[in-house]
Amino acid sequence: MKMACITAPEHWASYLINNDSSSLDADEIAQVDAWRKRNDAVNVLDCGEPYFTWNLALYVPDANRAGGTVCDYQCEVQ
Repeated sequence: MKMACITAPEHWASYLINNDSSSLDADEIAQVDAWRKRNDAVNVLDCGEPYFTWNLALYVPDANRAGGTVCDYQCEVQ
């Protein structure tokens, strides 16, 4: 497996790292799953410090808002 640093919304951390989707609604879970598949992220291990971006669509093409807080996630990828 290879390692990669992939940026995604901060509030996805619990689902990506711990598989805890309790803070997400069904649409957000679908976005996370699509992100994981699109990036071949098999296992998300950790995330860095959160930071703000005005262009969330750079990281999540189907984001429904312009800006947001993101993190750089350390992932095992295929």
